[in-house]
Amino acid sequence: MTACKDSQATSGKKAVSATLAGVLAVGLVPAVALADEAVEVTEEDGITERNTTAEAIMNGTIVLKAGQTAGQEFPSNATPNYLIGTAVQVQGTTGSSNQLSLEKVRKTTGNAAADWYYVKISSTGDEGFIDQNGKAIKVDLTTDNAKAYTASMTNLGAGEWALVMAKDNGGSLQPVVKQAATFTAKPASLADAIPYEVGSNTWDTSDTTFSFNNKTWKFSANATGNSLNLVLNGIPLSATNDYTATVYGPDGKQIASGEMTYAGKYRIVIDGKAGTAYENDKNIVKYVEISPLDLSVASVYYAGMPQIPASTAGEITEQAIYADTTTVNGQTLKELGLSNGTNYFIDASELNTNALGGHEVSFSADIPDDAENPVGTPLAAAQIAGLRASFTGTATGTLYVVSEQDSAANLASSAFSFNGAQIGTGNAASIKVDYSQKAFQDGTTYNKWNSDLVKVTVDGNVLDPAAYNIEVLDSEGNDVGVAGLAKKGDYAVSVAIDPANTDPAYAFAGKSDSMTVSVTYGEVEQADVAFTADGKLIPTEPQAAPTANKGSVTYTGSPISIGANVMIDNKEVPSSDYTITITKDGQTVTEVKDAGTYVVTVSSDKYFFKNGGNVLVLTVAGMPVTPVGIKGSVMVPYKGTQLQPTIFYTGSEISPVVVFKDAKGNEVEVPTDAFSLSYTYKDGPVGEEKTVDAIKDAGVYMIDVADALKDDNYDVQDLVSPPYLLLIVSDEDVFIDVPADAWFATPVYKAAALEYMSGYADTHT
Repeated sequence: MTACKDSQATSGKKAVSATLAGVLAVGLVPAVALADEAVEVTEEDGITERNTTAEAIMNGTIVLKAGQTAGQEFPSNATPNYLIGTAVQVQGTTGSSNQLSLEKVRKTTGNAAADWYYVKISSTGDEGFIDQNGKAIKVDLTTDNAKAYTASMTNLGAGEWALVMAKDNGGSLQPVVKQAATFTAKPASLADAIPYEVGSNTWDTSDTTFSFNNKTWKFSANATGNSLNLVLNGIPLSATNDYTATVYGPDGKQIASGEMTYAGKYRIVIDGKAGTAYENDKNIVKYVEISPLDLSVASVYYAGMPQIPASTAGEITEQAIYADTTTVNGQTLKELGLSNGTNYFIDASELNTNALGGHEVSFSADIPDDAENPVGTPLAAAQIAGLRASFTGTATGTLYVVSEQDSAANLASSAFSFNGAQIGTGNAASIKVDYSQKAFQDGTTYNKWNSDLVKVTVDGNVLDPAAYNIEVLDSEGNDVGVAGLAKKGDYAVSVAIDPANTDPAYAFAGKSDSMTVSVTYGEVEQADVAFTADGKLIPTEPQAAPTANKGSVTYTGSPISIGANVMIDNKEVPSSDYTITITKDGQTVTEVKDAGTYVVTVSSDKYFFKNGGNVLVLTVAGMPVTPVGIKGSVMVPYKGTQLQPTIFYTGSEISPVVVFKDAKGNEVEVPTDAFSLSYTYKDGPVGEEKTVDAIKDAGVYMIDVADALKDDNYDVQDLVSPPYLLLIVSDEDVFIDVPADAWFATPVYKAAALEYMSGYADTHT
């Protein structure tokens, strides 16, 4: 006959009176008396016999997947964001040998329909379960609203949930195990999201700075070209499905179209969409700041201008600068808003010459009050103010005056080619350089950049490379040169004739259309990134794209060193090729230590990471600690019982210091705010039981130790059998000059109990 004792989780203090007499009788130390199996007992033990395995299961506790804890909080973009039940710990037992899987529960109880379910905690629900802390909870038990666990199930909605084991009883759930494991599915807050520019690789979220280029910036659905999006915890969101963005201009007025053009600081109000994990995020304020175009550091190109024939000798004036072939960061003056095609809104220096050769010329923005757009409509005052705010500095560059002899002054676009195709068209419109590729070329993908593929052909003759320059602009319009093509990113590549190096001298000048070049050293799949904690692999679950990896570790009391191993084509990527950043609550941190949720991101100047494989949402769970005794107590007999943990009566209140041990049996010092103590008192082994606020009077105390803080560094485990620490405050004939924690206290107390000695002159000394 097997007896199963009520755990604290199911019956609170009911187990105390039922088990105390037996504990004292056999001399058990409750803190460590945890049998691996339920034991046979008799009525003399003071315990009500039970013979119902189903009842022991019903009053058992839920065992969760390793690394998970009841009461856990999940961010919404972690997958999964719910607890996973693995077994039931039979009431009154410990050890994995007494844990029953779902299949064993079905067979043992005869409930073939038993299953794991997720039910919403609701103040209007039915009371059918208690949580892991012994508190009754109300849940919605209708099967229409309960979600049965499947290995492929998607994330749960936001809210407070309970994992239960139950069976479908014709439209409602009937508990198979009374205890539920509660948890929170909490949306990751849009308050932590960051605006970024969407590039050709939609997973590259690194571009978070914006510079004026007279193009429209707008939050849109992952389209390239001045398109903005939000990245949260390293994961790109969807501007279509996840949120809406309301834009207010630098003047504070709403921009109905959501379009941002001119330099200035724009206020963006973000609202999560209904039905998403972010639906409760409202009025989240972000800022997008578009910086003015600094002409003094821009890449300026002036097309060569033909020398005016002697018969009409005269100076070449500002008109040479006004031509559409003058570009700033690859854009013409008209594209930048500095011209309407007829008038030019710049203040340019005079050439005052028509001599062959190069001449330094400069200009700055000068937008008049009567500026018009290309169709002759006057610009609004706000547009004029916006343009004026969008430029700073003075552009400088070399304008070449060239001879008209032998060839046209400006070459046709068809003169410029890359690998046989005209630059800006066909296979030379957009290429990819992937340094991880083995073959030199696969379609429009190359395994390296090769400037030899650039050709300029005039009258059937290929020019010497010294006659032209290859211009490379990054996504912000900065001139990074050919050397910049060694770094991951998106670039615009064009070719410009250098008239100073042509033969005959200054015969012609020109510039090709630009081609887009996307550079990477390979795309790293999610499975090719492994994360480590203190050198040990962090197990992560396979995730559906797009999302982050999800893993957990346990608080150790010391900083946890987080690392990563990155592979590409089965070769390890050197750690010098990537960096690891860690954030907590949206703030960058230097170490992982305390319990909580961290976001670990691996980034690289070389590699593109696909589908969030470079992001780890890391949960640091509290260290499980078990109370095992009271510090300073000694084992002495009490009122005829065997040895019991004892502190000598002093007449003053006693503040017990609880001793905790971790899962490995090491003693751990736990802060007092991490747990709470409550006391049940008897004036003797069979005295009347009552709750007291402090330990003072002589007698028997049952100390309940409960976890006081949720999600802190210490997860205080419930004692199961019995669910308390036992402490005796003894006023029996022992000695006040023998401290309870003295190394010789125990034998002296034993000697006194056996009447080998008594106090000096009938005192307690």
